Amino acid sequence: MREKIIISIISIFVTISCLVGVGFVMAWSEPTNNPPAGNVAAPINVSSTLQTKAGTLGLNGAVADANIGLNVTGVNYGLVAKNKNNLTEARLGDKSNAGYFNSQADIKPAINVTGKYGGIFSSGTTDYGVWSSGGLYGLYGLDTDGNYGYIGGQGNGLYGSGRDNGVYAVGSKIGVYGSSAKLGMKIENSAKNNFVEAAGTDYAFKAQKDANTNVTLADKMGNGIVAQGSSYAGKFTGKVWVNGNLEVTGQCLGKLCFGDLAENVDVAQNVEDGDIVEMSVVGSVVKTSTPYSKRAIGVISENPSMVLSGKTDKTNKQAPLALAGLVMVKATNANGAMEIGDYITSSNIPGVGMKATKSGYVIGKVLQPFDKTNGSVLILVDLDSVYLESK
Repeated sequence: MREKIIISIISIFVTISCLVGVGFVMAWSEPTNNPPAGNVAAPINVSSTLQTKAGTLGLNGAVADANIGLNVTGVNYGLVAKNKNNLTEARLGDKSNAGYFNSQADIKPAINVTGKYGGIFSSGTTDYGVWSSGGLYGLYGLDTDGNYGYIGGQGNGLYGSGRDNGVYAVGSKIGVYGSSAKLGMKIENSAKNNFVEAAGTDYAFKAQKDANTNVTLADKMGNGIVAQGSSYAGKFTGKVWVNGNLEVTGQCLGKLCFGDLAENVDVAQNVEDGDIVEMSVVGSVVKTSTPYSKRAIGVISENPSMVLSGKTDKTNKQAPLALAGLVMVKATNANGAMEIGDYITSSNIPGVGMKATKSGYVIGKVLQPFDKTNGSVLILVDLDSVYLESK
């Protein structure tokens, strides 16, 4: 009797277990509606029916919380997506790149993104926000109006073609910076026949290397070009054409400003600014040493306004010889005090001028009173042979 009871209990338990198992299996079926409508609490099935999971999802041991929609961790790739023909592939978080995009299709780029404000937004705190390399272009962008631009393509670092602006950039330090073996930056506006067109409140264009080297174009004072250089304000190779007046400012001595036109000549090593000089028999310029020297050719200029024929470099045995204009010259009152309008000529003191009191060769006219044993006086350069009545 006891054995029959045990057998009956086992039979009942087996029957109940089978019924529960069959009920569990029969309780899950493919959803007839898109979840969560009509969804069932069962594993996601494999079928062609569209399915949706509400809540977060973590795969391959990844933790997903309320802030993460999908968290995927893989040995080589976080997430890989391909189309069925393997023409396009996208990887997120692979072992080499945060994002990898590849397309074998001829009609579509590797990435096609549209957005209300930005299709792609990227920020790199250390090295690169976006790093891209392609067969034709590093990065290529095209909008719905046909405006396009690319970075790193067909020999250009940056190229832009747009309905309004080719390239528009605003920066707190540098708006556009370009460096290239041929052109740092080239901008072409074919509609207005201008290569570069710029307009600003103070300057149309300003370039500055340091405080002593800068250039501005079309400033608010009405100047077309204003340039300053630690070596040269402007340096040109080729012809220079000026339509209008050419004004060159020299130096100022008190209220009197003066300048001269000079030409570089080969000089003896001991020739200095303000010396009256003459041509030597060997072809170099030396200091005068005789009164009324007929070989005198002018004065070595201290700061000429304009220099012809080469550089001004007195250490290389060259110096600017004043051809015309106002210049300071070494002088003495050994032949009497000089007044405005007196002629000045060479003396027996090397390189020093004195008042001309008789007919002979002179180098110019005195423009200020002078009565010192030695010093400098401002003259108008005027090489001539004059006739003076003896006093």
